[in-house]
Amino acid sequence: MAPPVQSAATGHEAVRLRSCENLESTRRVSYTHTGYDSTLWRTQLITATKARLGFTPHDWQVNVAEALMLGLDVVVIAGTGCGKTAPFMMSVLLNPGARLLIISPLKALQEDQECQFLTVGLSVVAVNGDTWGPSLRERLRRNPPQVILASPEMCIKHTEFRRYLTETNFEKLAGIAIDECHCISQWGGDFRPTYGELSKLRTFLPPHIPILATTATLPPAALRDMRVSLGIDAVSSYFINLGNDRLNITYSVESISSSEDYSSLKSFITRDNFVNGGSDFIKTIIFVNSVVSTQLAAREIRQWLPFEFRAQIGYLSARRSARARRRVMEKFRGGQFKILVATEAAGMGADIEQVIQLGVPSSIDQSAADGGDGHCPVWTGTSDTAASGYPTCTDY
Repeated sequence: MAPPVQSAATGHEAVRLRSCENLESTRRVSYTHTGYDSTLWRTQLITATKARLGFTPHDWQVNVAEALMLGLDVVVIAGTGCGKTAPFMMSVLLNPGARLLIISPLKALQEDQECQFLTVGLSVVAVNGDTWGPSLRERLRRNPPQVILASPEMCIKHTEFRRYLTETNFEKLAGIAIDECHCISQWGGDFRPTYGELSKLRTFLPPHIPILATTATLPPAALRDMRVSLGIDAVSSYFINLGNDRLNITYSVESISSSEDYSSLKSFITRDNFVNGGSDFIKTIIFVNSVVSTQLAAREIRQWLPFEFRAQIGYLSARRSARARRRVMEKFRGGQFKILVATEAAGMGADIEQVIQLGVPSSIDQSAADGGDGHCPVWTGTSDTAASGYPTCTDY
């Protein structure tokens, strides 16, 4: 007789209960060995988060930070805008000497997170091909930051930086965070094979260092791939899944002649939106599938607008310098740019109310909102289905 089929709801509840038991069991062991007081620690963390980060954390965020502190590997699936980045910061708040290594897929995301961490007073350094050099190497050795942001390639393949990771005293490393961990499955084949080698981190960093893997969307097969790649035991780790049904996002699809049909954008971007200096216009990011399209689309959009509003249209791609990318993102976050035309390089981690995809995207995951209502129209032509949407090598 075949065993009874377990419903998805029952399976999710079993996983949740097992995760809760793993955390509670680890608390008991820590109490036995060191006198650890979970209630006191959580109270102190909530107080520090309010004071330093300016908000009261959710229970799940405190649980994630506590699990990481106690040495459990953690996997978090939560939508954009839910606060996945908060546990990164919270993990080093109560211990100024603690350090966190964040594996981040794209330079644009590293730069965005670097700004976030600096704003709340955490010392942070983004390490990539644009920033690495003798001066940064010496700075890391003399005054190690609390947070290091780096790509898989820098950690696994870059000889000097890997030597730094192995030579420096990383006993105080609070954890290794793998941000946007769906990239392990999505990009870890021929495109960026180093994503499939991240388990090597455990071979040259202290083996007791826990891993925190976060993403907005991770289907079961990709979850299994990620756990295998990172060496995370599904039975003994801590797992949070807040769901990936984006009820706050409305999707729509329009048919156009091709992904270079920029005129199709005109229905969303008209002069009427800018009559009040653009103040009423929804902040919008327009994704295109090539570097050259960022400039061409931005140029055409500017031509539709009165001269005084054209400076509110920006574009972003890997071809721009690191300084230019930072300047563009600062203007977009600050509201000087109302519309940003970009490749996928700007997609991860961005909290945008309206996202427009011109051409078939490599993944619908990049179409995310800031926690409020969002709209994601997608325009696609019959010739667009082969578009890869992959960032170029200079994005990371």
